[in-house]
Amino acid sequence: ANSELPSTLRAFRFQQHRWSCGPANLFRKMAMEIIRNKKVKFWKKVYVIYSFFFVRKIIAHMVTFFFYCLVIPLTILVPEVHVPIWGAVYIPSIITILNSVGTPRYA
Repeated sequence: ANSELPSTLRAFRFQQHRWSCGPANLFRKMAMEIIRNKKVKFWKKVYVIYSFFFVRKIIAHMVTFFFYCLVIPLTILVPEVHVPIWGAVYIPSIITILNSVGTPRYA
């Protein structure tokens, strides 16, 4: 079934690599075709490239990684660092939720 985990760790790592590299490869293959397409208006091209590829696939992951893996541990390890609750929890949570809501589901 589609929802089953791979049977070995190596297969799991390969699957995760494919999933993480997929958007970058799609951008590499499709960006010039999107830019050159005469039927699509300029602003739609900008929107697709910026919103889908740049924000959803690069910026969202970098921001959540920065907050969850750097800022929050830093607030625990260094008492002088104080981050308000909205900066430590709400912003990365909202970005994660918005990114997951925009991801299509397949049955």
